[in-house]
Amino acid sequence: MAKDWMPVARRYAEALFTLAREEGRVDAVAAELASVKEALAADTALCTLLSDVRTRPASKVAELGKKFPAASPVVNTLRLMAMRGRCGAYADLFTAFAEALDRHYGIVRIGVESAAELPPAELAALRDGLKASLGGEVVLETSVNPAILGGLRLKFGSTFVDGSTASRLERLKSSILARS
Repeated sequence: MAKDWMPVARRYAEALFTLAREEGRVDAVAAELASVKEALAADTALCTLLSDVRTRPASKVAELGKKFPAASPVVNTLRLMAMRGRCGAYADLFTAFAEALDRHYGIVRIGVESAAELPPAELAALRDGLKASLGGEVVLETSVNPAILGGLRLKFGSTFVDGSTASRLERLKSSILARS
């Protein structure tokens, strides 16, 4: 069973974000974090070493130093995490920092699942309606799932709204069975 690193990653991401905000370098730190994420993803040997529980933390820190020789808040955070045996939280660190960045800029990301591709006009109307009710900038992340038959499923934060035809049919079926 894989360990849930998100709580640990959130603490590091929030600390990194707070430092970036205090220094007035939020966008620069976000860009560097994206660059580091890309560099790590491209270096499979380093990823293998960082994920190996048998490798000593000091060796992981040394390898990170070779890959990223310049000291910066991002690199220092990765080194600190490696020293404390938390390299497994790197992926969640990137996610948690992106969430903090969205909150900073008032962006709400909403997952939209539909049975078929939604036309641009419908997406624009959905975005405008959600923006009016939620406030802030709304970014829709769409996906297609034919199994929902029709309607939409929306997910944002811990909120899940299921307006799909499949769930309506399931509720109707449960209602009919409960009466018999």
